[in-house]
Amino acid sequence: MPNPDATPPQAPDAVAALHLIDRIAAAPDLNTYARLTCEGVLKLIPALSVSYNELNPAAGRAYGVVVRDPGPGWFRTYRPILEAHQDENPLVRRYLATGDTRVLGWGDPEVGTITGTTLFREFYRPNNIYSQMGLALPAPPGVVIGIV
Repeated sequence: MPNPDATPPQAPDAVAALHLIDRIAAAPDLNTYARLTCEGVLKLIPALSVSYNELNPAAGRAYGVVVRDPGPGWFRTYRPILEAHQDENPLVRRYLATGDTRVLGWGDPEVGTITGTTLFREFYRPNNIYSQMGLALPAPPGVVIGIV
């Protein structure tokens, strides 16, 4: 007869997720936290890249770490566009308006689409980004912290 107090076997991804949580919980600073989070998510979920973003649309500021780092030239070119138009991203608008922290993507009924925006034309399209999925972390009012 099976032992009802025994720990059930865990899937490899669940174990990897727990190890990731241990690593990011021990991060000594924000840059390390962001990098470890992105690297860990990229190992768990196949994607072209993963980014950690802190966005403050009212202040026009954006901070981000991208794993599969596109290099410093990319940030110099595209950060001003993102800072100026970040409020055009329907995910950002959704998270700011509702505080919703679920995983959502462009095109979800509650989110909408980004096509037709300056952000899409000047940031996403030149980088061949035509879909985005993310989740928001708890943040102060007016700020979006997300993993995309």
